[in-house]
Amino acid sequence: MKRRVLSIFCALCLWLTLLPTAALADGLETGTPTLLNGEGETDYATPSEEDGWTQLSDGTWFLVAEKTYEQPFYSDLPIHVEAGGSLTAPSITVGGRVEVTGNASLNCSGELRAEKLHVSVGATVGTLSCETVFVSGYAILIVTSRWNCSGTVEVDGALYLPAETVPNWNNFSGNGTVYIGETAYTTAGVSQGTAMLMLFPGASASGEGYTWDRDTCTLTLDGFARTYDTEAEGGIGIQAEGRAITLVLKGENVMNGLDAAGITCVGSSLTLKGAGSLDCEGSAGALVISGGSLALAEGYSLNEEADIFNETSGAGGMVIEAGTDETGPIPATSFTIQSEQSGDGTGSYSAEVKGTYHPGGSGAVVYSVDIAWTDMNFTYTGAGEGTWNPETHQYSGSSEGAWTASNDSITVTNHSNAAVKATAKFEADSGYESTTMSFGNNEATVATAVGTEVASAPSATITVTPGGTLAESANGGKIGTITVSIAAAE
Repeated sequence: MKRRVLSIFCALCLWLTLLPTAALADGLETGTPTLLNGEGETDYATPSEEDGWTQLSDGTWFLVAEKTYEQPFYSDLPIHVEAGGSLTAPSITVGGRVEVTGNASLNCSGELRAEKLHVSVGATVGTLSCETVFVSGYAILIVTSRWNCSGTVEVDGALYLPAETVPNWNNFSGNGTVYIGETAYTTAGVSQGTAMLMLFPGASASGEGYTWDRDTCTLTLDGFARTYDTEAEGGIGIQAEGRAITLVLKGENVMNGLDAAGITCVGSSLTLKGAGSLDCEGSAGALVISGGSLALAEGYSLNEEADIFNETSGAGGMVIEAGTDETGPIPATSFTIQSEQSGDGTGSYSAEVKGTYHPGGSGAVVYSVDIAWTDMNFTYTGAGEGTWNPETHQYSGSSEGAWTASNDSITVTNHSNAAVKATAKFEADSGYESTTMSFGNNEATVATAVGTEVASAPSATITVTPGGTLAESANGGKIGTITVSIAAAE
């Protein structure tokens, strides 16, 4: 059994070697382009022989060392990173060609601006602004924020573009694959079906059943359902090296047809929370992290059939079948997260709350109700101005701010010998007054439990739907309180 776990981590490590790392010097802000306009800009790094660069006869600066710069990088001559070298900077501006060949890598959280980019192994950039792009066979180029290339693009390897990108396929050629969001395309723009969804700290993303917050590295799955080709490298890949990742499950989430792992993460840690399930039947495992450990947030637990396993070296972790950690951990292909106590989301409780009232006197009515809450964690996406169209000089596809659909609810079960009325009320915290909550089936009357079995006691469900807007300061913490009042039915 241990061989199977070892093979999972080996496969994950292989997957990692195919991806360019996104490591940055301490203090750098990812995903924020730094543009060099030549107007008084002096705080930037430049190549020099004193700094380990070599200048070739044609003027090109050549690098075989690993270089990480905290300042924007600028060169008025072409650069070539080769043979184990790496170049990392918050932005890169080059007057001419940029080549990344051999087993070298290039990492730029902001904008890479050059006349031509040639990638033979791996490169990750925030915004790419080039006239010509070439991605050779087996190479991977990842653009996390914006694609701004109007010239010819030849892809023989893999090119990953942000989910909202609308490329001009007339400029594309080659035998490789272009991944936009979770769809794979030929270079002619022909869809090849559902592919592995790649998520990065450089860009937020959302789609049917999922949202990804780049700032908090939080992935929320709410009714996520996909069927993959068996050749897919996985269901969802999160590349957030050195960052703390959070996975929130809501409702039922299903990934079918996978041979690889369902969710594969690279980060310093992965925290699980929510009230939902993930089913990846037939896969190599539902959830795996490399480079960090796996843990449940306080107040949450897994179903009895699942458990958490972390390598003692801290190299990674996964959800496994319960009871197999001693004899040889077996990756679990499905698991459920359950909420145990309050303190998460907008609810005043996130666990069952029971109350009993005993009035005095003979023949008294005894009130006893169970109140069960779902996760009460809501996501709001602000208005978007759309995608810039350089041919019309206008934005297209603008969107209004909206709440992500959720299935949150409150269930009241009556064990009293009299009917009760349940009423829900929301009170926003200071600074979040623009958020409202509407309740379906509010002031519901729940029949008396007299004449019923305990297991089939009368109940009513109040649905919870967010409204209004959400302040930009909201970052997964408490924004208000929902209170349920129980009274005797009239």
